Amino acid sequence: ASNDSGAGCIITDLGEKKKDADLIVDKLLEGSKTVRNIMLTHEDGELSIDKIPFDVVNSPLKEPAGWENAPEDTREFTLITSGGFVRRPALIMKNEKGEYDRVAIYKTKKDAEPLLVIKKGEMSPAIPDEIKTEDKTLIGARLFTILDIAPDGSKVRMWMSNAYDVNNDSVWHPKSIYKDVIENVGYIPPFSQCGGKNIDLVEKCQMRSWTLYTQWQADALNYLIKQGKYDVVFSQMHNVDALGHSFWYLAKNRTDIGNDEKLYQQFVESVYIDTDKYLGQFLHLLDEGWTILIVSDHALICSQEEPPLLGDAFGVNVGILEELGYTTLKKDKEGNKLKEIDWEKTTAVAPRGGHIYINLKGRNKTGTVEPNDKEQLEKKIIDDLYSYRDP
Repeated sequence: ASNDSGAGCIITDLGEKKKDADLIVDKLLEGSKTVRNIMLTHEDGELSIDKIPFDVVNSPLKEPAGWENAPEDTREFTLITSGGFVRRPALIMKNEKGEYDRVAIYKTKKDAEPLLVIKKGEMSPAIPDEIKTEDKTLIGARLFTILDIAPDGSKVRMWMSNAYDVNNDSVWHPKSIYKDVIENVGYIPPFSQCGGKNIDLVEKCQMRSWTLYTQWQADALNYLIKQGKYDVVFSQMHNVDALGHSFWYLAKNRTDIGNDEKLYQQFVESVYIDTDKYLGQFLHLLDEGWTILIVSDHALICSQEEPPLLGDAFGVNVGILEELGYTTLKKDKEGNKLKEIDWEKTTAVAPRGGHIYINLKGRNKTGTVEPNDKEQLEKKIIDDLYSYRDP
């Protein structure tokens, strides 16, 4: 599934003749080919995180067949990835009490040793394996965890994360740093955004994967610092932001989730505890003469009710600006709104966060507002927003 979050804010062909701000506005207002995520509701924006799609694959549990070294009292199933191009045989196995509580995943049934063995309640490190498409094969590292396993071996539910291409060093400079880090610290563990209202996925996948990732980043930075090559280190950790967007709004009493807000409050607290642990792993540097600065680029709020549609960072906020008559959408033959801006009737749009752009003649190809009217229109928009009441 494609995600157009932030569409229109990735600029790749900036020139030297125009100011950057003007070029950004050009890109934002030149039409639906650039601005693709037109938001009519919050579900089109931030709350769409709660609906991130993921594959569900069912496989029968049966007696092992065709294995060269399958342990006794095991049952087999198949993990299917890469659209069916990669299939990995797996066994559920008993512990010393005779209860099924772990899964062993193999590359083939002929292998003596599995790719990994994971117990209930654990999350694996990043495990490399083949990722195939119709035209190429990559090596990707992904996480595994057991969501649920019946002690009698009657069922098992597993989760696999997305996979990171272990040979992709495109965001590292110099390239040698990447190889040095993964050889000494390990593969980068993918983190998960799937979950939202699904408590099982939040607790067992989101939270655990981010804990693994924060530990990996702390280990990687401390490893590099220990090499003695750096005077200044900038560390950006995105767990509070990402998980806040995912479920912070559920930490208030909501009619559709019952009493689970208390649990989500605990999740939020756990994110901050995890972040404190991350920061704590650098405090030893104070004794070595380092200075540590902790900063945040913005905050998140947990609103009691769903707010009016303005200020969402995931696309063009149609809501309030349409109510006030500044943004107009096209309609089909039956008069239903289309997710396409009618630029000839639009004087201003609100893409991402707190920004509102004027559809200005002479600057934008779609311009409808005369330059001499720009300041008056800006004042009118400000007055209208100050006067807006919900409901």
